[in-house]
Amino acid sequence: SQDEAIAAFNERKDELSRKVARRFLERFVAARPAEGAVVGEEEAGTLVKTFRAHLRDGQLLEALD
Repeated sequence: SQDEAIAAFNERKDELSRKVARRFLERFVAARPAEGAVVGEEEAGTLVKTFRAHLRDGQLLEALD
């Protein structure tokens, strides 16, 4: 039925979202700055806050920008 198809779709979507978030966070934790790169403390803090807010809100694509 249509309700079953919608439920299956939503379940799969949630599963994939969790998988993507987990992999993305693993990459984020392992990330290192490029050699010689210098970023101000305030700028870095703003970027991290924005990144975390996007992840918290489930906006994975926006977090990549």
